[in-house]
Amino acid sequence: MRSNRYAFELTWAKGSSLLIADTLSRAAICNIASSEPGLTKERSNIPDAMLEKLRAQTSKDDDMQVLIGIIKRGWPEEKSELPPSARPYFDFRETMSIENGLIVRGEKVIVPKAMRGEIKRRLHAAHLSTDSMLRRARRTVFWPGIVAEIKQMADACETCQQSKPRNQKETLVQHETGQQPWEKVGSDIFKIIDHEDQYEGLLGLRNTPRQDGIIPAQVIFQREMRTLLPSLKMRNPDLTNIQKKKIEHNRKVKKQFDKKAKDMHPFQRHQTVYYQNPDKPGWNPGRIINRISDRSYGVEGETSGTYTRNRVHLRPKHTPFKSRIQVDDDVMPAEDTTMVEDNCQWRYSQSHVPQNGRAAHPTRPAVELQHSPQTDES
Repeated sequence: MRSNRYAFELTWAKGSSLLIADTLSRAAICNIASSEPGLTKERSNIPDAMLEKLRAQTSKDDDMQVLIGIIKRGWPEEKSELPPSARPYFDFRETMSIENGLIVRGEKVIVPKAMRGEIKRRLHAAHLSTDSMLRRARRTVFWPGIVAEIKQMADACETCQQSKPRNQKETLVQHETGQQPWEKVGSDIFKIIDHEDQYEGLLGLRNTPRQDGIIPAQVIFQREMRTLLPSLKMRNPDLTNIQKKKIEHNRKVKKQFDKKAKDMHPFQRHQTVYYQNPDKPGWNPGRIINRISDRSYGVEGETSGTYTRNRVHLRPKHTPFKSRIQVDDDVMPAEDTTMVEDNCQWRYSQSHVPQNGRAAHPTRPAVELQHSPQTDES
């Protein structure tokens, strides 16, 4: 539209007469050397000092030297013809090469065993998530099983686990409804506002058809109730049709709810977990005491008491449980440290009570102080 105000005159010219290639030309000139020094220097995602360390460890690693020899000679046709240390690399043989004493897979350096622990620590230095560490590792380093090792390292890190987001919600569990009126009843605690029309409003609410056509009062009493609105004919409800509508409504609700939900694996007794307070972010370490119901567990925390938590507020923990009560054998001898739990408080047996009637502190044994004569040196 903007060009309608102009009158163009087009002239054809031979391509050989064009001295400079146009913007849409595909005859690009490749490998143009830069005239400025330092711009053609090869760059790597790994610091040079780390590359030198990797070269040194590669030269000392027997498995890496065997792999270098196979790459130079050529790979066999069958995986079984390789030595055991080289078989994990058979599926990547087409992308592996040797560059300045390093074995590379594409643009990623294959790390020898002696350096893998350090590389994982550097990947985990910022306590990033598993996906973030994998994205960073895929650009620079590789060894067989690196994905599983990074996931295991992240699962064992309590700092990472305590800052993880909330669990995905579980699938909807619907309770069974009765087939006859008053077969299954429930109570609701609510507050009625003291207005003149409160009862009329409640009556109207119970007799208003829902979106699925069901009238709540008819479901309860199996008949149509008289209201303050005029009605020429009182109709008895079709209970079969109401039940079908109810089942179809529940099915649609569950289908929509379960689109973003999943069932979680149950926990066993004494299994270590991370539990979450519903009103606070973060995860706390603990262990399962018992299973109360299908999705409810009793949890003992490492730093505090016991709680009841739903399955959605629990995550598996891959490190041992640390008890919050630990007895030091160096401070209190084993034969004199009998402790009895009574009413959630610790008390000591009679053997710990001295003759003066006062119990010694559990971590501070009674010590008899001997007074030495003071000398006046002044």
